[in-house]
Amino acid sequence: MEQSEVENALEELSGNPEEVYKVFSGIMVKSSAERVKEELKEKKKLLDLRLSSIEKQENMMESKASGLREEISKILESANKQNK
Repeated sequence: MEQSEVENALEELSGNPEEVYKVFSGIMVKSSAERVKEELKEKKKLLDLRLSSIEKQENMMESKASGLREEISKILESANKQNK
């Protein structure tokens, strides 16, 4: 969601306005478009990095869960064979 907001803001700034207003601590502040573009680009890079990190963590957790599922099913199969 935040990433799409940043992308939309960058798109709006592509019209090359000279000055824009940004919200800073609840106050609108006049700033140059170039400065705001750079800030948004940095924010987008950070968001992309966070997203990548979360995706890696998700993949690792899925892999670990899959391994645990296999281990549990082997234990259950073994227990079922011993009970027969």
